Amino acid sequence: MNFSVIICTYNRGENLPICLEKLAEQQGVDNLSWEVVVVDNNSTDETKAIVAKLSYELPITVRYAFEGEQGLNYARNRGVTESSGAYFAFIDDDILVSPRWLIALYTALSEYDVDAVGGRIRLDPKLSLPNWIKPDMYGFLGCQDYGEKPI
Repeated sequence: MNFSVIICTYNRGENLPICLEKLAEQQGVDNLSWEVVVVDNNSTDETKAIVAKLSYELPITVRYAFEGEQGLNYARNRGVTESSGAYFAFIDDDILVSPRWLIALYTALSEYDVDAVGGRIRLDPKLSLPNWIKPDMYGFLGCQDYGEKPI
């Protein structure tokens, strides 16, 4: 099963090293064919140079693509066009995936008759949130956890 992980970014090249390093730490994927496509959505920072450096240094396939039309939809469509995988996953440039994230996607797609999969999204425990943000509001910040059983 071939995967393409697509990361769309705009002027946030400083986020890419840790994001890509976490992807490089994937476990249980030795038999999977996968790549990372970083889509630069018309950045004016050093995104292109950072991706070039990381693609050389990291033990995973990292490719750079440029999309000059501003907007997430344009960037995602460019990522799909540039990808070589039969399946693709989108992550933001500030996401730190867990070590078994990719194999969990593969397992879910292999075991269930589904068109899409998702999983837990946790807030960075190092975040300092204002006192008025209570745990029942975390969903508005992107936090999501439906438990252990597939839905």
